[in-house]
Amino acid sequence: MENYLLILILCTSIILLFVGCTILKINEGFSKWEKTNSTVCKKIRVEGKRIYKLYSSPKKVISIQDLYDRYLVHFPFVPRMKFDVYNNIIIEDYYDVPLTKKTKPKDYISQLWKIHHQIQNAGLYHNDYKPNHFFVDNNQIKLIDWSGTRPKKKQKKITNDMNHIIENLDCIPLRYMWGMWDSGDVPHIIKKSQKRNAKVQGSEDVQIHDKDDIERLVSYFTREYEPEFSEIYYKIERNVSRSDIGRYLLIFYQGGIYLDNDVKLKKKITGLHQYRNGIWFTEHYAKRSALGSKEAPLPQRIANYVISCYYPKSPILLEILKESFRRTKSIIHQEWTDKDVLWSTGPDVVTTVISQNLSNDLKVVDLKTRKKMMDHTAEGTWREHKDTVF
Repeated sequence: MENYLLILILCTSIILLFVGCTILKINEGFSKWEKTNSTVCKKIRVEGKRIYKLYSSPKKVISIQDLYDRYLVHFPFVPRMKFDVYNNIIIEDYYDVPLTKKTKPKDYISQLWKIHHQIQNAGLYHNDYKPNHFFVDNNQIKLIDWSGTRPKKKQKKITNDMNHIIENLDCIPLRYMWGMWDSGDVPHIIKKSQKRNAKVQGSEDVQIHDKDDIERLVSYFTREYEPEFSEIYYKIERNVSRSDIGRYLLIFYQGGIYLDNDVKLKKKITGLHQYRNGIWFTEHYAKRSALGSKEAPLPQRIANYVISCYYPKSPILLEILKESFRRTKSIIHQEWTDKDVLWSTGPDVVTTVISQNLSNDLKVVDLKTRKKMMDHTAEGTWREHKDTVF
């Protein structure tokens, strides 16, 4: 019996010695701690690939440990954690590559939505979607700061917006065309307008496409979709119609936001990644008497001076291109009026196709909102055959 007591005392002493040494080892680095602005996590320090977080009370550490053991340990985007309740410390994996426009993985959108949905499906709410809480480790996005996580039912109002995070990471190109029938360099006044639009949109990527760019895309579409497309395209005698087709091809193959050179953005176009078939804008409302005999009798006319679609190969843009081809082919041997232009390749094609697909993963912005977002001077320099191919 005495032997058992001696063994028990010895084991207890060893455990206490180990715990004491551990506490001493953790506390010996307190001089390296940095204060935080948080009322929950008071101090932090980084050592190699680990970050130590000092909390204000053991109660918070225990609650996070419970959350981690029940849910977070199963999420691959959560840092691996260890808990020292004696010292109110949580030790986590440390990441030093923040998620930015330059570091984002190619599939960053799907990764972010997967993170969001996994959190929601677990019945949780992460209260701090902030850009500085997302990191990248081996092309995998990680989300830190789980101290404010709680069951969704206890959160009266969900304020987190993953769309905001994604839009901050987006660098959606603004696309323009010059040289379809214009000659010389892009005028300074247009460059100035393009620069202003880029600032409003928050885009660092402004691309100007010329005639050669468009003709290259015409060749692609001919090989992939319509064997006669190229032949019909080069028979078109109206440059404005070639320009119409060019803008559809640009966004179909490359995605982004196309703008006419006389469009002035007043507000950022947001939420593009939410719609596979893009965001479209009401140009105006027209009386039936103002429409051409072939145009669809639809009062709400959809603009084609702005085309915005985040994803290439949009099914709606494919349908617009095919419908433009069909209409153009049907009148290619006739002399075209301005109404024929609007019907064959212009806004009537867009209006018709969009009206038939309103529930097909797209958004149409109403006229009042569109006017708040952009102006279009609609100079109409193409009318009365001023754009005819010589």
